[in-house]
Amino acid sequence: CVALWSARCVALWSARCVVATLRSCVRAEVIRAFRSSTPVPLATIAAHMGNALRPVVCVRCSVYGVFGFEYELYLSTRPEKYIGEVAVWDKAEQDLSSALDETGLKWQLNPGDGAFYGPKIDIIVFDALKRRHQCATIQLDFQLPERFGLEYAASDEDKRDRPVIIHRAILGSVERMFAILIEHTAGKWPFWISPRQIMIVPVAHSDELFQFASSVHERLKKEQFYCDVDLSDKSFKYKIRAAQLAQYNFILVVGEKEMNEGKVNVRTRDNKVHGLRSVDELVVEFNEMRDKFQ
Repeated sequence: CVALWSARCVALWSARCVVATLRSCVRAEVIRAFRSSTPVPLATIAAHMGNALRPVVCVRCSVYGVFGFEYELYLSTRPEKYIGEVAVWDKAEQDLSSALDETGLKWQLNPGDGAFYGPKIDIIVFDALKRRHQCATIQLDFQLPERFGLEYAASDEDKRDRPVIIHRAILGSVERMFAILIEHTAGKWPFWISPRQIMIVPVAHSDELFQFASSVHERLKKEQFYCDVDLSDKSFKYKIRAAQLAQYNFILVVGEKEMNEGKVNVRTRDNKVHGLRSVDELVVEFNEMRDKFQ
């Protein structure tokens, strides 16, 4: 009883530590550093601004659709405290508005919430609990090119124009994005991004079964799948349960029948049995899931 109570206390403490770590990443609390996926290309204001903004918006929406998030688009305009000229701000807001309209996606106005140096497009994502998270953002910055004296040669080489910087974050903070994704999926990663895609479990302790399981393991590893094989002395039921708790997407069971037929018995982490499949068939199915981001 004491041992069981101690094990439960350790499990509860570990779970609380994981939750606290995720919350810290999501809220940017108590973290030493974070990485940001924010390239900063330059574009011309008049000629290339629309062409530069449209694909940027579409790519970000596509990324969050792949991850399975619902999202909303907002255009955040000039705040009370800002730098620069009002005419430049109005032109930038018009460019962003036109870029949003041309995508064909619904968007909303968020007055006064732009950065002090320029307006921006915010992509708000919703997790499984319908909590709002701002990750991607597209900001127009007219101030830094002015302060650094940046210029480019226009079509008329005798004329010099001022470019504009587009701050375009895809994921925002990478650590924060993955914390949101972990909570959104409850640790059940989709197959294409899962760090634990496949577990192979022999039904009995047999050198022949172990050899066959290892050969399947090597084949799937060569196909660039994250695959493990459980050759421990634990019971079969224990191995299956451990693989399910570890959230392996697929559990491949191999027994004497499967070995003789050169196949595996496929089941999921939710204990849905898909039956016998050849390894070649599985490779095709797994590649399709990976290519379709499933």
